[in-house]
Amino acid sequence: MTDTATWVAVPQVKYKLGAATTTFTYKKPKWSLTTCDTDIAWPAEYTIKEPDTIKDIVSTATVGDVTTVTITQSGLSSYIGTHSLTVTPK
Repeated sequence: MTDTATWVAVPQVKYKLGAATTTFTYKKPKWSLTTCDTDIAWPAEYTIKEPDTIKDIVSTATVGDVTTVTITQSGLSSYIGTHSLTVTPK
């Protein structure tokens, strides 16, 4: 059996060093087969890879099918750069 998942893209989040703590959310993908959509547990059956370079200022919390990412206020220049959070099914 195969299935296709539809992911909702998360807009690019920009954080300015020293700015207030900020958050953004992303959701579980929608699977075309109802069985897959209900049987694949979010986020337990997905691999969520957070960037190691900013792990000290990033935290996540999941409620239902929505995960909230919090970027904690920081002024350290070591966090400057472009970073990606990757979510893939296991």
